[in-house]
Amino acid sequence: MKLCKMQANLLLMRKLRIRIFWKLLGSIVKIHLIQLHMKTLFINPPNAPITSASIWIEPIDVLTIATYAQSLGHVVSVLDMDRDDGRMNELSIMLENEDYDAVVIVHDYHIPLFQDWSQKKLLELVSLCKKYKVKVVIGWKLSTYAPRKILMNDAYPDVIISKEMEMPIKELLATGVWTEAFLDSIPNIAYRSWDEVIETIKEASRFDIRELPIPDRKLLDVNDYIDVRTMLSSRWCSFRCSFCSVPDFWWKRRAREACEVVEEIAYLYKEFWAKKVLFLDDNATIENERMREISRMLINLKLDVKLGCLGNLRHFDEETMRLMYEAGFAWIHYWVESGSEKLLKSVGKFIPKEQVRSVIQQTKKIWFRVRTSWIMDLPGSTIETAEETAKFIMELEPHEIRLHYLSIRFGSRIFNESLEKTWELPKQYIHGKPVVTKGTSSEIIDASVQSLTEKLRETGYSVIYDNDENAEFENRDRNTKIASFCPLRYGIWWE
Repeated sequence: MKLCKMQANLLLMRKLRIRIFWKLLGSIVKIHLIQLHMKTLFINPPNAPITSASIWIEPIDVLTIATYAQSLGHVVSVLDMDRDDGRMNELSIMLENEDYDAVVIVHDYHIPLFQDWSQKKLLELVSLCKKYKVKVVIGWKLSTYAPRKILMNDAYPDVIISKEMEMPIKELLATGVWTEAFLDSIPNIAYRSWDEVIETIKEASRFDIRELPIPDRKLLDVNDYIDVRTMLSSRWCSFRCSFCSVPDFWWKRRAREACEVVEEIAYLYKEFWAKKVLFLDDNATIENERMREISRMLINLKLDVKLGCLGNLRHFDEETMRLMYEAGFAWIHYWVESGSEKLLKSVGKFIPKEQVRSVIQQTKKIWFRVRTSWIMDLPGSTIETAEETAKFIMELEPHEIRLHYLSIRFGSRIFNESLEKTWELPKQYIHGKPVVTKGTSSEIIDASVQSLTEKLRETGYSVIYDNDENAEFENRDRNTKIASFCPLRYGIWWE
């Protein structure tokens, strides 16, 4: 009798254990399902000033991160706030009605946009999001190189990401509970604990960008943007310019397979009727064999699409460029920076002028439309170097000239040297002009630039200073020559 009772109790215990096991398993599955469906809003924040409609391109870096999160099973939305009035009211309505688990703000990431006054706008954005008790994550150059500037404010995000975003985003969106122990386990992030900024271990990225899905343009309405679709096929740059942080920020060179790149171009052509596609890689032409492979595939597909890219003077190869032109490439942007070899050596971007001259002449001969960029006030600039640069610009006569003033980019060697001297963040004016002070080199450079501007006008260049002036170039012909002191529209006469 006792034996039967003991057996019955054991059987009951087994049943209870089985029920508990399945209940626990069900809970785990339920939690896992919740983890796989974090509702997340990805934001392209308002630039300051708001980007002009005449040059709007879709925020491809934001779309890339959002689509990656979507591929992990999360429910994602994208809001582009860099337009109109900044869309703060629209964001408020979305936060009120959509019950997001997290908001991810992506700024000055692939696409350099930061101005000093952008920080104030971003902190206002964080403050609004925090009113709705939503977790806020920021990926930004500033979060990489000066995390305290973001976290030590009245309104601050829950987490900021240093450098590449994919791996931290994958970890953060895997759970809704962000304890300090959990955050400490994720490399390359920072957060605030009371009045202390905690930075986790820094590790070189192990992420393989070939895992990235094609960015989902349906997360936005591409008809809101100009007629040039954009894409990113690689990360990193081979140059080590003292004014740029790209090589440090992206750790090392990584590129998507040629077939993946061509697949994305075909997708843009077939799904969105794209006629123009721009590679926004910092150095699309650094690997000639890869570009030849991409070009051969495009030639076989016979797509009616024109392409543009940011090129590399040092790695120019005539055979590759001819094949690219046959495949539909019609426009290339070379970053020349200066006509002074002395200045180029000092900033770590020395290419002999004769090589620059030869590359641009050959590129134009192949029938590419050529844009060149110049920094008019590199450190050490004098009246002599300014005149050298002006003379070289006039000699090369590119179709498009983008005239910049030095922006001390976060994480660059110049930035770090400046920070060591003052402990204050250097001023940022990536798309603006520094104050001209009488009796200084800035006055000499300004006078040289004014003289250059007059010469350019005399030789048929349109000189523009304001973004809205880009609209007048939508229907110009191939011979249109433009010199710009502001962001210049993509896609001008790629036909």
